[in-house]
Amino acid sequence: MHRIIYFSSATHLLTDNELHLLLDKSRIKNSQNDISGILIHIDGDILQVLEGEKEKIQNLFELIKLDPKHSTIIKVFDNEVPTRMFENWSMGFSKETIENVRKNSNLCWLSIKELQENRGNIVTGFLETFIKTHKIT
Repeated sequence: MHRIIYFSSATHLLTDNELHLLLDKSRIKNSQNDISGILIHIDGDILQVLEGEKEKIQNLFELIKLDPKHSTIIKVFDNEVPTRMFENWSMGFSKETIENVRKNSNLCWLSIKELQENRGNIVTGFLETFIKTHKIT
């Protein structure tokens, strides 16, 4: 099992309709390719986790890097993992503000910059806390 986690900034603030169209398309393609994950939209920034067969995940990430809706893509994790974090979601989704993430996740110190600069354990810890404290669709 392979996992890639990345951050990016949207080139423009995505509307709810644009986000739902993106999710619908992603969920269909991910289901067809046995890819799971989550997309967290935080004040125009994106944190996404992709899980599945290594080649499929890497190919998908290469396509994401070409998507003009993204800028400043920062890969924070790219490695084999023993199990999926998001086994039941072809693409879980949550739209948040950084203030809500800080408050509801008990991560008052959290900033996008700190998440972008720190790798591995801090991102995984954030995701585990986020999942426990947020409704994800």
